[in-house]
Amino acid sequence: MFQVISMTTRLLLGFTMSVFIHAHATAAQPSNVRLTVAGLRQPAQIRVDHWGVAHIYAESDDDVFFVQGFNVARDRLFQIDLLHRKGLGHLAEAFGPSYAEQDRASRLFLYRGSMREEWTRYGPTAQRNVTRFVAGINAYIAWLGSNPRRASL
Repeated sequence: MFQVISMTTRLLLGFTMSVFIHAHATAAQPSNVRLTVAGLRQPAQIRVDHWGVAHIYAESDDDVFFVQGFNVARDRLFQIDLLHRKGLGHLAEAFGPSYAEQDRASRLFLYRGSMREEWTRYGPTAQRNVTRFVAGINAYIAWLGSNPRRASL
């Protein structure tokens, strides 16, 4: 008999399928590609093994976090965007009015404290690592903007 599937279940199933498809496609991609990326201080490497697991090699912690951000964005930019929208209560903007109630709930639980004060509690090392990681994500987005045919999905 026909059963109604909730929008959340559909989204979760679609997301899960896209992760598996992307993982398969990523594992099949050649791992010997050279890129020049603004923001990287010294040459670094991402080697993808036969399981599709990325191994990062860099000369400094700053570059490790930068390359990790780049790699995470390369593999999971859709997920980053989805979780960002979910956290801020903006799913309905992308997926339609059926997500308005989830957005309302997300906004009710949104952190209302001072983000600047929260940030200062991280300490200088964590701040530097997070800043470099986010710079890597942004570098991937900029690189993808210049190379749209390289998008994996």
